[in-house]
Amino acid sequence: MTNATPAEIRDQVHKRDATVSQFSVRFTNPSEFVEDLKRDHRAAAITDSILRVAIVNRLATLEEVNGGWLPGGDRVAKGWQAKSVTASYLCRGQLVKLSSYCGVALQEESGLRDPRELTPATALQLRDTLQKVLGAADALKGLEVRGGGLYVDDGEWVATPDEAIEAAPKDVCITCGVDIYHANEAWRAKETKRAEHFVSGRQPSGRMSRVLGHLHDPQIKDRKL
Repeated sequence: MTNATPAEIRDQVHKRDATVSQFSVRFTNPSEFVEDLKRDHRAAAITDSILRVAIVNRLATLEEVNGGWLPGGDRVAKGWQAKSVTASYLCRGQLVKLSSYCGVALQEESGLRDPRELTPATALQLRDTLQKVLGAADALKGLEVRGGGLYVDDGEWVATPDEAIEAAPKDVCITCGVDIYHANEAWRAKETKRAEHFVSGRQPSGRMSRVLGHLHDPQIKDRKL
C-alpha cells in the first residue's frame, strides 16, 4: 500500500512514460512484424516480455464499404465498422507496432452493399492475421500476450486500406539464394565476397576439382562468364 498523493502518482507515471521514445516502428505486414518480434525476443529486448494484441474498431467510410472511390467517400458509412488487428510491444525504449487492416463488417442495416460478401471475408482476414501473430507468440517461451494497445504522444495509428508498409527487398542470388551485394561492377556473395560460386566437378582426367557453377546475380538464373 502506498501513501503517495494523486499528484505524486501522476508524476511517477509521467517519468515512467518519458522513458518511451516518441518514435515508433510500424508494420502493416504481419509476417514482417513477427520476424522482428522473434529477433527482439531472442535478444531479450522486449520490455517486461509483454506483447499486446487487440482488434481495433472504428467507423468505416463510404469508400471502404464500397471498395473504391465515391463522391464524398470519406464520409462515415452508417452501420459499418472498419476492423484492424493491432499488436505492439516496447523494445529498447521504442514502440514496435503492427496495424493490419482487415476490412469492414456490418453492424446494422445500411443499404449500401450486401454484407454477406464483406462481413465473412473480414472475419476470415481477422482470424488469419490473429493466427499469424498469436501462433508465433505462443512459440516464444516467456512471452506474455495481453490485450489493449500501446500509444505514443502523437496519437493512435491505425492502418487504412490504401496504406501499406513494405520491407525493403533483399538482394539474393536467383540461382543459389545467398545474400549478395553489388561492388566493383559485380554481384558478390556477402559471406565470401566473391562473384563466382564454385562447385565440385570432374576434370577430363577424372580428377575432382572446383569448377565455376555460376556467377551471382539477382535476376539472371545460372549466369555464366
